[in-house]
Amino acid sequence: MKKVLHALQRLEKWIIVIAFVIMVVAIFCQVVNRNIFKIPVSGFEEAAKYSMAYMVLLGTELGLRDGTQIAIKGVVDKLKGKVKKVIVIISQIIVVAFAAIMTKASFAMVLKQAAIGQTSPRLGIPMSVPYFSLVLGFGLIAVVQAGELVSMIVHFNKPEDEMKEEVAALLMFGGFALLLILGVPIALSLGVSTMAAIAGSPDITVSINTVAQRIFGGLDSTSIMAIAFFVLSGNLMTKGGISRRICEFARSIIGGVRGGMALTLVLACAFFAALSGSAPATVVAIGTMLYGDMVRMGYPGDRTAGLLVVSGGLGPIIPPSIIMVVYATITGASVGDMFKSGMGIGIGIMIVLMIVVIVLAHKEQWPKDEIHFNLKEFCISFLKAIPALMLPIIILGGIYSGLLTATESSAIAVVWSFIAGMFIYRELKWSDLFDIFVDSAKSSAMTLFIIATSTAFAWLFAYAGISQKLVDFVIGMNLSATTYCLVVAVILLIFGTFLEGIATAVLLVPVLWPVAQALGVNVIHFGMIVSIANVVGTMTPPVAVNIFSAASVTKLSMGKIVHGQWPFFIGYVGFFFLVVFIPALSTFLL
Repeated sequence: MKKVLHALQRLEKWIIVIAFVIMVVAIFCQVVNRNIFKIPVSGFEEAAKYSMAYMVLLGTELGLRDGTQIAIKGVVDKLKGKVKKVIVIISQIIVVAFAAIMTKASFAMVLKQAAIGQTSPRLGIPMSVPYFSLVLGFGLIAVVQAGELVSMIVHFNKPEDEMKEEVAALLMFGGFALLLILGVPIALSLGVSTMAAIAGSPDITVSINTVAQRIFGGLDSTSIMAIAFFVLSGNLMTKGGISRRICEFARSIIGGVRGGMALTLVLACAFFAALSGSAPATVVAIGTMLYGDMVRMGYPGDRTAGLLVVSGGLGPIIPPSIIMVVYATITGASVGDMFKSGMGIGIGIMIVLMIVVIVLAHKEQWPKDEIHFNLKEFCISFLKAIPALMLPIIILGGIYSGLLTATESSAIAVVWSFIAGMFIYRELKWSDLFDIFVDSAKSSAMTLFIIATSTAFAWLFAYAGISQKLVDFVIGMNLSATTYCLVVAVILLIFGTFLEGIATAVLLVPVLWPVAQALGVNVIHFGMIVSIANVVGTMTPPVAVNIFSAASVTKLSMGKIVHGQWPFFIGYVGFFFLVVFIPALSTFLL
């Protein structure tokens, strides 16, 4: 039996890898064909979107099975004994029930599509094929998690190791909050609370099957595909030696000033931010390269780790940026304009962090870098870094020139990261690729499935009239645009302390943006507030992915890292509030 299960799991991973490869190849071929061959062939984008549905849903199942799906476990983890077991079992029952209901609803959709014979517009394939991704994904989740549930019940006595609109709103937000407390993964909490609101509100007459339709609709988007591609390219960069060349180049620029290696760390994070779009990826990549050497040179471990946490926050600000893609998808803002604004804001934050480093370096007598500026060494490190530095040129140049969309640029970044790591730096091995694709699928599926379920949540929020009521209420308070932005900033900072950043964005932006729009707030300015607040959340416990990432690299406790990061954190937050009060900081490059 174990062999059969292992074989099925291996097959699942292969489907994920194949789907991911199809996504990359399809978008890459679309770009090449449109700009070079100009052959009248269509269907590349369609193939990529339908493949993404399989990748996300199977990647979600994989994440649920190994526990990497984002969930708020703080309350549950504090419980002990049978109380904790009961709560965990309740959480598991909710997951299984939701997956089972969605499987049934999805199967009904597949049968309906098969009966009417609807085909896709470009490829002409039966629509039952892409919709079957829902059946396969939710079906596997239901079966696998049901097995986990049975195991929990069987081992219940085993000793524990130490270790109306108003009704709809209450069901949606109250249910969502309760599910988070119970430890249900965020993506599933969004789906279950949506389903509960439909089932429990007398004024909502749509079918529960609509939830499955909206989830698939949330994945039927080319723009969010960029998220998966940026995650994949970031993993290829780290494994392929690109991050190391970036660090060496940054170090050659700074020279032998006091605190030079700390300045190098900030600059390297800025360079890597222009490649990955991810804060945790930036922390891990740069921390792995520099932290050990800096501590051996005499830099304080807690300060170095704290600087790494906050400098990693440049990842989602300097484009490309995953959170900016998510925001643009929700609001309809231009990804290119978001990236332009993020470039200016990111450089501003980098300068602030460097100023704080210089002040602390002299106050606390940090060591001087033993490597002084040398034109020859600079040129050598620059030449070695050219393949790495080509990535932001490809990504941003393609977008700003109008030749490529954000998704197409991210696909090109994947191809270039592969070429650079495999054939130029020769540190990437063919044997590495399978695991890189699987890990990237799990990481990106975590974000993309949250977006998919939040699509259903946001749709019901508008359908029930809750969003319009909120808009009318806030406008009736006669708040100025600036005051409202300040209130939003505080709300986002509070939510960021206990909710993962992407989840915060997809949950709150559909609620907060209509009000901002009614008050005349610029969509890019509001996007910068959301993006920077999202990053601050990665540095603030308990849900602080940057701190967790830094802890994995430095082996320091969360408490020491938090203590070390305060001067840099204050600088980051100070600049954030400047952005809130001065819209021109967000729009001067547009």
